Amino acid sequence: MKRFLIRLFLLCSVLMILTGLTLVETKIRTSTFLGMTIMDRDQYLDYISDKTYVYDPTIDLYFDDTSIPYIESFGSYLFPIGSTSEGLVHTDTNHQLILVFDDADQFTTNFSDNIAFELCLVNGENYDVKTITFTNLPLIIIEGYEKIDNDNYGSFTLIDPDNERHLYEITQSDVKYHRRGNYTATAPKPSFKLTLLDDQWESEAHDLLGLRDDDDWILQSMVTDTSKIKEKLAITLWNGISDRYQLGYEYVEVIIDGAYMGIYGLQTPLDHKTFEGSKKNDLLIKIDDWKGDSDYGNISNWVVDEESDQCQFNEYEVKPCNGDIIEDVVETIDTLHTDLDSFADAFDLTNCANYQLLLNLSSGVDNTYKNQRLCLSEHGLTISILKGAWDFDFCFQYSDDGVDQGIYTDGIVPDAIRNDPSYFRNQCDQYRSLREGMLSDTSLVETISSWDDQLRQGGALIRDESTWDYTGWAMGRVDHNAALDLIIQGLTSRFVFLDDYYQVN
Repeated sequence: MKRFLIRLFLLCSVLMILTGLTLVETKIRTSTFLGMTIMDRDQYLDYISDKTYVYDPTIDLYFDDTSIPYIESFGSYLFPIGSTSEGLVHTDTNHQLILVFDDADQFTTNFSDNIAFELCLVNGENYDVKTITFTNLPLIIIEGYEKIDNDNYGSFTLIDPDNERHLYEITQSDVKYHRRGNYTATAPKPSFKLTLLDDQWESEAHDLLGLRDDDDWILQSMVTDTSKIKEKLAITLWNGISDRYQLGYEYVEVIIDGAYMGIYGLQTPLDHKTFEGSKKNDLLIKIDDWKGDSDYGNISNWVVDEESDQCQFNEYEVKPCNGDIIEDVVETIDTLHTDLDSFADAFDLTNCANYQLLLNLSSGVDNTYKNQRLCLSEHGLTISILKGAWDFDFCFQYSDDGVDQGIYTDGIVPDAIRNDPSYFRNQCDQYRSLREGMLSDTSLVETISSWDDQLRQGGALIRDESTWDYTGWAMGRVDHNAALDLIIQGLTSRFVFLDDYYQVN
């Protein structure tokens, strides 16, 4: 009996110690978050029972020195959080901030819904109640203060909650911005071209989300794509194919002049810097449209007009055109007009094959002629041409049965390259490599699912879809889940066809 009592005492002591450690761990974990006290509802009601409610619309909330935006349409502050968030949320009058949960022990920073959490602001014997919503996506805040011609000028803030050091990184600068796009320029949710500026309104480069150090950026609205993955998927495919240059694309949420704008793709532009060229020595061609069966692979369709400083390609203007190098390029193109072999040599065969493969992988019907970017680099009496992948929001268009067994032919390739056996052989080798890795059946679904989870975490997708009506805009005719299913089913069917075409088996 004595031994039994001793053992029982020791067992109870161990259980008490373990229970105490668990309670201590829970208390420490849930006691504060970013300087805000965590309380369950019973604790909170007891705490404010002797205080007076006073509504104060003038309270501003800050993270360190950065203002946290208040979204009028949601009636809530919006703030991004990461996996290991550190810092201090506060007011300029040092309120005590209390986050209220029904069960504080269940507090987690992995929010999956668009939940506006109750935030109590206590100042002495008075208190006010607001709400705060947490997002897992980076947040861009633009406040305009002047418009000159078609450009708006304002302040730019990017709050990145989970960068490579797992700490908050905040980028602030002035910004010049305007709407961009052709078909989507009139959409209710517009895309934007941004140029980051210093306090003298001179261009100033910043590394945003680890994409690259640059002053020029694009906010892609994805208004024609309810799946929200087509542009990101095409860019990911290109980065897996190309050995010449890489593109960048990351999801963000955007607020402009206090209005919630939804989910955007922060994108690096396809410009001279992408091609590792320069505005001084290179000509960047943008194909805006096409004319039926015109022969784009024929050099006779390439025209440079010295007088107007315009470069034309098959009667369509291409831009931007740098007048400083027009004279040199004219001489080079005049030489190519009489030498088709030199015209073909100007193109990089591997680059052309990579682009053709991307067209087939993405079913890029809108990119066989139109939406291409060509970078012409002038080197003495020779000119080199690189093709650029761009604007894939109308790709991956599949019907309900998912059948898509066509070949999407790049129309801007000289016949000498198209007929070279290496052109097709290169595509086959690249395709086989992709199917063994990033484009295996399981890897593709896992990648798309991870992007979808990223959009859903913190309720970003719910906020976006409650803000904008996407019906009537291309694939906006189907909802997010249906659009994702169509893409996955379509790609699965597409791979069966391409496996045979590219001789995988």
